[in-house]
Amino acid sequence: MNIRRNALLKLSVISFSAACLALGASGANAQNQDATQKLMKSAVLLAANNARVASEVCGVDASTVSGYKNSASKKFSQDPSFAADWDTGWKNAAKTVASFQQMKTSSPKDYDEQKSATCSDLQEQMKM
Repeated sequence: MNIRRNALLKLSVISFSAACLALGASGANAQNQDATQKLMKSAVLLAANNARVASEVCGVDASTVSGYKNSASKKFSQDPSFAADWDTGWKNAAKTVASFQQMKTSSPKDYDEQKSATCSDLQEQMKM
């Protein structure tokens, strides 16, 4: 299964943009707060997913991942279940990591290209 760089990047940009827009909205009522929390949860899930891929596929060190998680916890502080959502996102990334591992053995050239593109994007995102 090929993992598409553009899809990963677009999903990241959309999630973070939506989260930022939700945070910037004034006069939040109960519905807006609920929507904001859902956006925060989605952003946390995505951030954790990206962190695991960066760690296991790209070789990003544990201190960078820890710093990224700390930054994400501050950025998405409106997620009341940040720790649980981070753990879920991290666990969900197992499928993506497995796809990369499968690609590495079945199509090394595609793997190298995909890894290079994905890791470049993720390392840029993790600068937060």
